Amino acid sequence: MAQSRKRRAESMSTDSGSETTADLHNVLSDESSFYGDSDEKERLEDLVSDFDVVHYWETVHPRSLATIQYRAQKAAVRAAVDAEEKTKAKATSEQRNAESLAGKFEPDTSEHSQTVSTNPRRTRQPTESVEEFLSRLPPSTTKAAAPVGPWIYIYNPRDNPHIGSVSTLVARGTELLRNYEDRKAALEVEHHKTTTSKTKSSTTKPKSNAALGRKLVPLRRSLEASLFALARETGVISGKWMLFPTADYVDEVWAAVAQATANDELGVAAKVATDNGSQGGRLVAIYTRDYDDKKDVKRVLERLVELGLVDRGSTRPIYYKCDAYTYLDIKSTNQYGLKASLYSSREALGWKGLN
Repeated sequence: MAQSRKRRAESMSTDSGSETTADLHNVLSDESSFYGDSDEKERLEDLVSDFDVVHYWETVHPRSLATIQYRAQKAAVRAAVDAEEKTKAKATSEQRNAESLAGKFEPDTSEHSQTVSTNPRRTRQPTESVEEFLSRLPPSTTKAAAPVGPWIYIYNPRDNPHIGSVSTLVARGTELLRNYEDRKAALEVEHHKTTTSKTKSSTTKPKSNAALGRKLVPLRRSLEASLFALARETGVISGKWMLFPTADYVDEVWAAVAQATANDELGVAAKVATDNGSQGGRLVAIYTRDYDDKKDVKRVLERLVELGLVDRGSTRPIYYKCDAYTYLDIKSTNQYGLKASLYSSREALGWKGLN
């Protein structure tokens, strides 16, 4: 009886396995009803043949909820970025306006932009009084051509300026700037790749340019620190306060600056732009020996206030720029994102506890 039950079980197992295999074959065969019966297949094929791809992308897709949500999300991100950029631009517009004037009247890295001039025709001579010097070279009418050129200079007879190694500064500083641009470009490429891959899905929030900006901040700070360290190492540490009187007042302003410089009341030197035929303010630069000597920088500024050349409570401050940035052609609108000026008069007049 036991053997009979065993044979019956084996028979049932074999039959069951055969039926299962047959059913699976029927389900997966082309003749099965997995895709529906013949009527359903015909209906689906008609839908495919009648589907208009162009109509879908031009009419249906733009009106789909997912598309509308994605566009709204993208617009919100763009608006946030634009608002942030406008806020930053508004905060720095006053400073940029003043610095852009400096860029117009200050040559790049030619010998004309150096603190010291070797051309006796455009400097005060040792035997020449300040009055004679001003009479010989009035900036309002002295042309920016040979033999004088774009600048008129006067030096403090008790404190001659020190130039340092400008050529070394320019060579190594240019290398630092190029390295920064290379690293910035690499970050921009990486950011673009990440943003492109992320935004392929409508459910993923795309990265804004603010994310890239945050990555550039430490890179820019490192560049700034390296440039100032290089300026210190090469001895190119002078800087200047910048005034921009109009042609109508440039002689008066320059006379006050020149006399105070000759009397050892201001900095180590000063210069004024000659007439190059353009309209607008004329740059008058008052140099100090060391941009990092805040006590001296403030002292010179305070004297300019006393001379009536700077208004202590003015809403339009003047700015101080280090010469290293001038030699490296770093102006207000530079591709490195560096702040071209070092101090504003509003900031410097508020310094406390300087020793």
